[in-house]
Amino acid sequence: MIAEQYLDRIIETYTTGKYEQQVRHAKGEFFKLTGVVFENDPFFEERMDLFLEWYLFTRPLDNHDMPPVKLFYLEGEKKFNHEERDVYFGLTQILHSLFQLKKIKKNIFYLKDFFMDKAVQVCVTDTLTLSCGDIFEARLIPYQGKYYFGKGFCYHSPQTKTFIEQRIKKIKHLDETFKQKLLLDLASMRLKHDRYPHIDLKHIYSLDSKI
Repeated sequence: MIAEQYLDRIIETYTTGKYEQQVRHAKGEFFKLTGVVFENDPFFEERMDLFLEWYLFTRPLDNHDMPPVKLFYLEGEKKFNHEERDVYFGLTQILHSLFQLKKIKKNIFYLKDFFMDKAVQVCVTDTLTLSCGDIFEARLIPYQGKYYFGKGFCYHSPQTKTFIEQRIKKIKHLDETFKQKLLLDLASMRLKHDRYPHIDLKHIYSLDSKI
């Protein structure tokens, strides 16, 4: 992942020492919103990547009105060198959305951003098991004029596209909190699908889902 060594510094700062208890509290929040996973679940690591990015990029720290990446940048901006300043500023400007992969050409993935209803290009430096038509939540990190994927992905079946588009249409004119809630709700639905693969998706990706 691009900027991984830089992100590791933020992770080390905001997941250890005085922040250990806050991480545990945040994990409880995330599980409450998206469903509990266990270490023996085949999708455990995928969910932990999703949680960690939610904690770093989205969830405001206790006693602050911003998540760790923004606080780290603001507190360190004056002592960063030029490259560090560019990378850490980029981490505060990620594009977090739902995407559909439309085309692959060499190492460039062409995506549709459902919320912005526009095309986005992503430079891929790692091996990804994505196919055209796949729908997924991800965070895109800007670096030197290009976008790169973060580590956290939440995949949704192409069969859910109509439901997702209908939900986005209802909230896209509202503020960011509604977007984040929908992403968390969809992550919860995806986990239900992983738990109950025998149940038709239309009963899981539904506002009336009681599963």
